[in-house]
Amino acid sequence: MTTQPPQTATQYLDLGITLAINAWPALTLAVQSNWGGPTSSDKRDWLCGAISEMIQERPETDAEDLEDVLIQVMNDEFDVVVDDESAGMVAVQIMEMKGQTEKGEFGAIQEMWEKWQK
Repeated sequence: MTTQPPQTATQYLDLGITLAINAWPALTLAVQSNWGGPTSSDKRDWLCGAISEMIQERPETDAEDLEDVLIQVMNDEFDVVVDDESAGMVAVQIMEMKGQTEKGEFGAIQEMWEKWQK
């Protein structure tokens, strides 16, 4: 991840998505255990970009849509069945960040970034 601060709302949202997905324990375990094969880390990075693209290209995307994608990717790419509702929590977090960035509110994402860097 870059150490340069984001400049636009889209960049802040992308950073927030990346931080939320990288902090998701189920995915972190799958990546660390290489359940998605030797490219597990790349698959996580791809997922961050895919979620960002989905939100930009389909503004009607909601938390339920995101949760479905997160669950499907975990199943398809990592052979993991996520049934602990954590995918829903990540999806809600991402949608909250989307709402914040649309209003020009970046404080929560900045805090996440500062914690991540420590």
